[in-house]
Amino acid sequence: MTSNPRFRKLLDILPVLTFVLLVFGSFALCAGSIDADVRSVETLYRAGKYTEARDAGLALLSNRLDEMPQKKAALCAHFVNKACGSMTPDDMDSALLGLEKFMSFKSLTIDQTASDVVSAAVWRYLNAKRYEEGVSAADRMLALEWTYPQGRVKVLVAKAMCLDRLKRYGDAANAFVQVTDEAKDGYKLNYANTCCAVRCLVLQAQADNGWEKAADGWVKLVAGWDGADPGHAAGKETDLSKALHRDIVPNLGATEAVAGLAAKASEAIPRCLATPFRCYELQKAAAAFAVCSGDKDLTGGTLRILYETCPAEFFEDTVDFVANAFKRTDGSLVRANRFLDYVKLGTVGPDGKAGTDDDGASPFPAGSVNLSPEVASAYQEALGAEWKETWQDKRALATLHRYMGEPQSALRLLSEAFALAPMEPGPLQAVAGDMTNVLIQLSGNPADGERLNLFLKFGKDGQDGKAGTEDDLTDPRQPFLEMAQ
Repeated sequence: MTSNPRFRKLLDILPVLTFVLLVFGSFALCAGSIDADVRSVETLYRAGKYTEARDAGLALLSNRLDEMPQKKAALCAHFVNKACGSMTPDDMDSALLGLEKFMSFKSLTIDQTASDVVSAAVWRYLNAKRYEEGVSAADRMLALEWTYPQGRVKVLVAKAMCLDRLKRYGDAANAFVQVTDEAKDGYKLNYANTCCAVRCLVLQAQADNGWEKAADGWVKLVAGWDGADPGHAAGKETDLSKALHRDIVPNLGATEAVAGLAAKASEAIPRCLATPFRCYELQKAAAAFAVCSGDKDLTGGTLRILYETCPAEFFEDTVDFVANAFKRTDGSLVRANRFLDYVKLGTVGPDGKAGTDDDGASPFPAGSVNLSPEVASAYQEALGAEWKETWQDKRALATLHRYMGEPQSALRLLSEAFALAPMEPGPLQAVAGDMTNVLIQLSGNPADGERLNLFLKFGKDGQDGKAGTEDDLTDPRQPFLEMAQ
């Protein structure tokens, strides 16, 4: 039987096959063992055995990291960190040891799982007040290949905060601005981080006189802010606005670069339509930059848009801002007083009737709103976005039309927003306030604002609720809504 050539050939290759099977078998056993060991770390953590989970995870990361797939190593480091954070007191040193072990993984590529671990490491250094190590860890990780770029911004924020604590204000501001550049319409900075970033901009500008850079950074940061300010009272100026108008704007000169900043602020508005408050902050910044630039035509145009688009809760502050801007630009009170008369009496004048001798005039440039090609393009792109049938989206779209100088379309959309808004004071007052301002802009008669408020409150039958009586009301929006159709 052994003389059979084919059988002898099989016998010849049996040792090779045996070796191959043993190798593959050992790999399978090793992989299975690692998988089971990582699951054991997780099981210990979830059972509340934090010390055992920490020790088992650290042993794996210290002794078998080279044998582990990246995902398993990331999970192991994650549960070591969670276990350390659940201990009393928090075992910061062990957590960082485990996270650093993972970050030493060969050929590390930052996917979503790895991103969470890397981000946790930098935030750990920040919370431990080990700021230099935090910056170093962030730089090492940011230099790697990222297949999950959304996670980079969290590492950048932690790095920026470490740099701020080290009083490296310029580097901190640059890192915060980089967050807004990379995140675009994704991740948004919260209010505390945005204020920290603006403070760094101001401190760095005080050191190097780089006020134009600070202004440019302010625009990017406000556009990258989530728009929420937990401690902000409606109608009150935010700390972000104070930093711009108190610290940055007074140090800007009359240059073309400053005029360019006005355009940049305007271009950022379409990205902020979900929060009209941010749009207002950016438009007010555009107007302030225009005033600084000394360009009277630009100033007139930006002030017109600011006045015609301001949220109702900022109306009085806006009137003060515009009047002072006219005074500063003209060097006299003529146009400022004309503006204040326009606010009080509209274009119909003291008798409240159009076409009579006492009619007034707008102090703003006549004709359609003059938008730069870049701003007009940004607005058109925003118009083509997907809008939902909600009161928030209707109001946001109306805000866009207001910035485009299309008040009739804005009034129609605000009327639809009012119909969709819930029976709650906040939404109803916000939409009604916007409608009032747009209506007065269209009619030129401030008295129409009060007429609209009465109609919204009592309807066409008036306060007595009976049709055909003296207090019956008409909807002052109707002529303009018919024209919009």
